[in-house]
Amino acid sequence: PVFYTQVEDSVWTLSYRFSSQPAPQDDDNDKSSASALPKRTFYSGKLQILLKSDGYSEQILDSSSSSSTEQDIKIVKVWGWDQETSNEDDKEYVLFSMDVQLPPTDPDLPNQTERYYFQARVDRDTSQGSIAPIVLKDGTITVKKDVAETTKGRWGLFNVAGILSQFRYCGDFVAKPSSVSSHHDDS
Repeated sequence: PVFYTQVEDSVWTLSYRFSSQPAPQDDDNDKSSASALPKRTFYSGKLQILLKSDGYSEQILDSSSSSSTEQDIKIVKVWGWDQETSNEDDKEYVLFSMDVQLPPTDPDLPNQTERYYFQARVDRDTSQGSIAPIVLKDGTITVKKDVAETTKGRWGLFNVAGILSQFRYCGDFVAKPSSVSSHHDDS
């Protein structure tokens, strides 16, 4: 099996499931309106990424899986990655983002490109002894949204449209260490 002891120059296969938009925020506790909420469209699939030592990321395209349909998303660009320690729990996290073009069939953002943010906790598998390979756990996918979308453009007495934004949850991913088939040798 493939494993890595550091994030730099590691390759991961991501299995993802997310919606183009986050769930609507519940301003009131009226559960009867839940049935009136629009049904969210989810996208799922797999992709392989290389987290380079210089902080850049690269999608590794598999030539055998080029059968996309009009209902599929298209990864436009994978941006750089960063590893940081959270102030909330003192754990290490890896973060990266990608621009995704949504299909024409998306009910909320047809043919639009959105940036999605991926975050996973970096754990060490100490059961492997002194090698301690890293594993990426609890992968979440968020999208940055203008606070005005949830506050009707106002916060207190101020108009905050375009000023304040927040990251909103829209999906999950699982990351498995992987090897690059083009660099793989069987010796």
